[in-house]
Amino acid sequence: KIDISFTITRVGFFFNDKQFVAKQLDQTNSLIEKGGDWERRNRYKLYKGLYSLSIRDFETASALLIDSLATFTSTEITTYEQLGQYATIAGVLVLNRVDLKSKVIDSPELLSLLPVTPSLEPITSLTISLYTSDYSSYFQYLLQTNDQILLTSRYLSEHANYYIREMRRKAYAQLLESYKALSLKSMADAFGVSVEFLDND
Repeated sequence: KIDISFTITRVGFFFNDKQFVAKQLDQTNSLIEKGGDWERRNRYKLYKGLYSLSIRDFETASALLIDSLATFTSTEITTYEQLGQYATIAGVLVLNRVDLKSKVIDSPELLSLLPVTPSLEPITSLTISLYTSDYSSYFQYLLQTNDQILLTSRYLSEHANYYIREMRRKAYAQLLESYKALSLKSMADAFGVSVEFLDND
């Protein structure tokens, strides 16, 4: 019954029917609570994480998807490489610096994927540039992430503008935390953009 419920959930994902997916996931969870094994519980976490991603709940998605990296078996809905992308995308937006380092940058699962997964490069570079405060490269990696990952993803494409805006806001906030006062000129120089663009933003 649980496996059938997962299959029906995937049909909902295919048609991008979020209300249907939410309802089906609740039913799946009820079945799992009555007698699901660990493998199905782990699969449920991934499905719930992808659903959270699709409704812009990056906080929940981050926790579930990062957790799913170590127990991944759900090849019927996503690849391990895509899961790595999604976990990093959600994590870099919502995690603080300490958690970002331990759960994403130093994650053994993500580190093992890097050499064999070129598609992870934009979001990994973005994450590291934010963590190391390398603002001069930040917008370049943000643009690559948008073009190569966000816009091509069935779960993230409709949230691409929101995500890009929030990631810009996060970088601005991180830079401003270090200063009592900062001129627009020096801030624009740090990010490699014009004063006009920054003032507008």
